Amino acid sequence: MKVEWTETASNKLSEIKSELYSEQETAEYKVQLILEIEKTILQTGCLFPSRNYKNRNYVKVKPNIISYKYYPNKEIYLIVAFQHQRQNKRY
Repeated sequence: MKVEWTETASNKLSEIKSELYSEQETAEYKVQLILEIEKTILQTGCLFPSRNYKNRNYVKVKPNIISYKYYPNKEIYLIVAFQHQRQNKRY
């Protein structure tokens, strides 16, 4: 199994910025966040189906909500949406 990101989801991830931390610290945070998200998706699989979107699942990796699809024929989890939990709650 592997996890892939859509361009939209990776663009949302790249928008993470901080006024409190240096660019290097923010970059390290992003790497850790990516690893944690991918680990969580691989561990939970399809346990949390979306309420609003067919064939989608979601996980919460605080403070973010990640929406993804599973393609069993390719054995791929594709992350399609990445948002902060305080944004629109549709997932």
